[in-house]
Amino acid sequence: PPVAFTPPNNGSVDYVFDGPVIHHDFKNLRTARDPAVYTLTRRPGFLSLRGGQSPFSNYGQTLLARRQTAFSFSAQTYMDFVPSSFQHLAGMAWRYDERNFYLLALSLDEQQGRVLNVLTMIDGVFARSNETVVPLEGPLWLGLTCRNRLGRFRFSLDGKTWTELRPALDAAVLSDEHGGLGFTGAFVGMFCVDTINYSTYADFKSFTYQELMD
Repeated sequence: PPVAFTPPNNGSVDYVFDGPVIHHDFKNLRTARDPAVYTLTRRPGFLSLRGGQSPFSNYGQTLLARRQTAFSFSAQTYMDFVPSSFQHLAGMAWRYDERNFYLLALSLDEQQGRVLNVLTMIDGVFARSNETVVPLEGPLWLGLTCRNRLGRFRFSLDGKTWTELRPALDAAVLSDEHGGLGFTGAFVGMFCVDTINYSTYADFKSFTYQELMD
């Protein structure tokens, strides 16, 4: 099977990308999934996402995400991505629609090198956190923990020691009650942006989703 499933009684799923197809839990936006954009064959053992349009765009985004199914949950992914421009971004997405979303984005700053930012869009108002500088090369572990109304992104250089990032995120923004472009519910997943020529790839080795006890 294309996914390791562990164990179903606590809402935990460990997705791996070493099979022939992408697990059906993951959805992309609005159009048929292009196998050149969402590929398991470019780098065996990884899901490769080819950069798409801006996360504000209604069309042409490269996003692969699964539904949030609990008020409290944890998500985690292992990503290998070396941006060569500030117009290259990739990382973890937690979103409702194009007007309400949170991103943990790895990109390139011309002075500082590779940097992580938390990007927020609430009712169409955009904000960016201060940069967190990370090594120029090497994979990163990205995570998100949400407990009821409060979510926090985090990252790790080794998969063991984690650093939480500001700001705290209001989960209620990602709800039908808050409003938006239509009924979707909240999703969490992976994304890649390349607004230069839509050619750079971000590689993801795994994705874990776990429901948490309140």
